[in-house]
Amino acid sequence: MIIFVITAYNEVAHLRRLCEHLLQLEGSKVVVQWDPSDLLPPGALPPEVHVIEASSDISWGDGSYLDAILDTFAAIKQTEFSWLVLLSGQDYPIKPLSDLYQHLVGGSHEVFISPPTVV
Repeated sequence: MIIFVITAYNEVAHLRRLCEHLLQLEGSKVVVQWDPSDLLPPGALPPEVHVIEASSDISWGDGSYLDAILDTFAAIKQTEFSWLVLLSGQDYPIKPLSDLYQHLVGGSHEVFISPPTVV
């Protein structure tokens, strides 16, 4: 099972479409880590989506973003999953989810991390 963790703070309509799309993958779960500096309207996301509000506002460029992600990981640590995919609320898959699933479960890797190039 894949659990998708989405960090988000705005663009609720896009976030809803993203969640609905990810939930189409059989057995997937979606968790949204929401930045409380903006209001998430009740019912804005599908009921299957688990929303975790960050414990404090997230300021980009400092440690608050990392703190929020780590808090979210701690909140889901009892959830069983084979893969965790961390996404931004601005992301959207450009390939079929079945391709992602086959790539993850069909490979011999335990983790995929793409570090940025530092110049």
